Amino acid sequence: MTTPKLPLATLAAMAFVGCATKASSAPVHPSPPGDPAPASFEAVVVGTIHRSHLTEPAYPLSYLAGLIETYRPDLILVEVRPEPFALGRLEDGPFEMTYVTWLGQARGIAVSPVDWFRDGDVGVDADPEPEPADRNAFEEETAALEARMDRPLTFAEVHSPRQDAAVLSTLNVRARYLAGNAAWNRRQAWLHQQALEAIRRRGAHKVLAFVGAFHRPELEAFLAGQGGSVRSPRSIRFDAAKRAAVPPQVVQLWREGAARLRAQAATAPVKRAEALAGKARYLEVAADRAGQCCVEPTAFETPSSR
Repeated sequence: MTTPKLPLATLAAMAFVGCATKASSAPVHPSPPGDPAPASFEAVVVGTIHRSHLTEPAYPLSYLAGLIETYRPDLILVEVRPEPFALGRLEDGPFEMTYVTWLGQARGIAVSPVDWFRDGDVGVDADPEPEPADRNAFEEETAALEARMDRPLTFAEVHSPRQDAAVLSTLNVRARYLAGNAAWNRRQAWLHQQALEAIRRRGAHKVLAFVGAFHRPELEAFLAGQGGSVRSPRSIRFDAAKRAAVPPQVVQLWREGAARLRAQAATAPVKRAEALAGKARYLEVAADRAGQCCVEPTAFETPSSR
């Protein structure tokens, strides 16, 4: 099987793929500025690759279980919005968030949701366009960054300084040319704040955060700035060869989540319906394979996209 390649632009586009429920855009209200974080906490921020865990043999889903089992955190943070999380609609986030939430809770570890976005951000509004005078420069800089990622997306690569530089450079390009990249920046700001609030609320000392690879560098920097000691996931020596079976309860949660996404897609506007149906499809693939790698990317295509 040919190892698929996932350019930076694809990871960025996947960041807003699919939400599960009609959720309020109101974030968790933060504590007043200046409230102290715990006296000390260590944070390990894991960059996940969403549906590509099912296509990338060098970064399968089982690595996430290995990190939990080896690091043994007292708090897990996940890329799901708080309101859907409270309703048990974990498909609001990428499918791996259902997996790590279930694993954490089964081990008695506290799990807190930290994502934020509005339903209208998903599959409805097109990406902002650069000004005509800036288009060539934007496309050239973006293409150069994507070329740097023209290789398999492995666990080691996702958590490398090279990846960090490419992600931060991509966000810089988008902020300069796309009217500030406002939707992304607002989402990031609330994700960071809600992560910090969860750490404070739980009095956590060992924090394992699972977020999409594009969220990781900025979240690391924010937590370090709040007094956290940030540790690389690459420093955790888990058994990478172990391929633990995904619990049947998780497979069932994926199927139920896919069904809810399909039901929403049936009544949603066209672009949002496409996003919801696409996400439902990859949850179905995950369930059919019980979370095991590997499939070709074409396995995620919906009938309308073939």
